[in-house]
Amino acid sequence: MPSIVSHSKNFAFVHIAKTGGTSMVNALRPYEDHKWLKWGARYALATLIPPRRRIELQRRFFLTHMRAAELKARFDDFDRLFSFGFVRNPWDRHVSLYEYWRQTPSQPMFEVVRNQSFADYLRSLGPMHHGRQASWLHDETGRPLVSFIGRFENIENDFADICTRLGIAATLPHLNRSARRSYRDYYDHETRDLVARVD
Repeated sequence: MPSIVSHSKNFAFVHIAKTGGTSMVNALRPYEDHKWLKWGARYALATLIPPRRRIELQRRFFLTHMRAAELKARFDDFDRLFSFGFVRNPWDRHVSLYEYWRQTPSQPMFEVVRNQSFADYLRSLGPMHHGRQASWLHDETGRPLVSFIGRFENIENDFADICTRLGIAATLPHLNRSARRSYRDYYDHETRDLVARVD
């Protein structure tokens, strides 16, 4: 799913995978710039283009998988917008990513991950991994590029505060939930250390 930029409501949302972003995009979609054109084109892209080719086109045209630094480079007024993103306990997030990719045939990583154990998934993160969550919201020196960083674990309250600040009325649905056990059940000493190194 994409990041959302709204000049009518003066905000930019940076979407990090598996931090509640799909729900947030759906709640914020009415305020997105050029929403009807973009969402019609996204639907066509999702139904006509093979998954691996889709990623490149989504990044180019629809702000998909774009970090705050990339949005800042694309929009001259980025620093004047109220910008925000959400982060999540990385051990919980990687379980969510793993199960989502395994259970979603339309995802480009489905064929790679579906037969992997969780440990093998973590060992092979290289080409599929989007990097540390902090890299999505900070510059290369570690300075935050966004106005607000929310927590997935406090998403309802943080999102309500954002809506109040923006003067919008939005309801946060719960979408893209993966079927899974408690994230703690997935880990041993090795896998805990692997996540600590990559996220």
